[in-house]
Amino acid sequence: RAQLRVLERKKIVHIWHDGKIMAGQKWDAVIEEQLATSDIFLMLLSADFINSDYAYGKEMKQALERHERGEATIIPIIARDCAWELTPLAELQAPVIGKALSSVNAEQRQSLYKGIVLAIHKAVKQRQAEIKNQKRYFADKKAWENALQLHSINAYNRYLEQHPKGGH
Repeated sequence: RAQLRVLERKKIVHIWHDGKIMAGQKWDAVIEEQLATSDIFLMLLSADFINSDYAYGKEMKQALERHERGEATIIPIIARDCAWELTPLAELQAPVIGKALSSVNAEQRQSLYKGIVLAIHKAVKQRQAEIKNQKRYFADKKAWENALQLHSINAYNRYLEQHPKGGH
């Protein structure tokens, strides 16, 4: 967590984990909201994660569905040695291949953390670019539909002024 703080300070990420659920909140509803709205999921893989019906069966499943639809990105992180290669997450590139965080000494672990932070930073930037391109696409599409609906020279000229590099 300390290594990720640099990304929070730069306002690149907002980190959420279930430890932030407050007393009295309906924990399932809070987790559902995060699963539905988060852009990047860090899956900390361990035998405990794989064994958990909630983490593996619900959280991972929903995150994978959003990942497959292009709505989110999953970054698998091997926290402790486990048979993660037998899970659906094995198809996804992990930032640190073949080494569990728990299997290295403290100095090596700091190096692995650095690699993970840099991979997260890169994934966030890529995700931001995808979202920007998606917004641009939908704005272009809507403007073109408006021009078609008005079906006038002025409407087409307005479209071209607003979207000189548009798709139409």
